[in-house]
Amino acid sequence: MKWKLIIFSCFLALIFAAGCSSMAEKHKSKEVSAAKPATENSTLKKPEPQPSTPEKPQKLTLEKVKEISKKGDNISSHDFESFEGVETGSGLYIMRYTIDDNYYILVGGSPKMKPVYVKLIYHKDKNNLTENRKMIDIRHDDVDKFIKDNE
Repeated sequence: MKWKLIIFSCFLALIFAAGCSSMAEKHKSKEVSAAKPATENSTLKKPEPQPSTPEKPQKLTLEKVKEISKKGDNISSHDFESFEGVETGSGLYIMRYTIDDNYYILVGGSPKMKPVYVKLIYHKDKNNLTENRKMIDIRHDDVDKFIKDNE
């Protein structure tokens, strides 16, 4: 019978402790509000509404590719975030950015690290993307020359 009384006493002590801590928090919040009295000129600012829809991604162009390529080894996955892209990898994180009927870019690697590659790919046949294609890594190769050679 004694152990039931001890368990019941512990239970009551826990309830009492929980009640005291919540009362202490209420008391603290009243002290904070009392320390900063409201004035006639004080107003509460409402949070500004956030846009409900994200900005529409841009279409990547050869001009943008030329601009990004100037960064060389400092190119990151973030340089392509604002462009329309499709995740195509399995294992490695690969994003494909279509430029036009003949060009696209593949960015491969981890979004948190520098890309393993940033390939500008030219293909003659838009129905067959794997054959008859040429590619360069825009971090190291001449983008203008590559485009001119494929005109």
